[in-house]
Amino acid sequence: MKEWIAYGKVAPDAMAAMRGLEEYVTQSGLEPALLDLLETRASHLNRCAYCVDMHTKDARARGESARRQPLRADHTGLRARDTEHKAAVALREYLAR
Repeated sequence: MKEWIAYGKVAPDAMAAMRGLEEYVTQSGLEPALLDLLETRASHLNRCAYCVDMHTKDARARGESARRQPLRADHTGLRARDTEHKAAVALREYLAR
């Protein structure tokens, strides 16, 4: 899928801030599968097909099954595994809206 906007050229400062946030979250200790879920869900909420495609491919490369991926797009179809998972998903929902 082709990127519609070259965000790094259009808004380099915003992209630098996003990379900083991503680095912070990556080092937070949350499991990679949960981070994939959060990124994919935020992309759905933002209605960005490019980002949904990118995060879905990233999740598959890390071992997420094709069977579970449609469920991951709408996390309400999944039961939260634990309090950390519930809190992370709730925070992502809040921030993305």
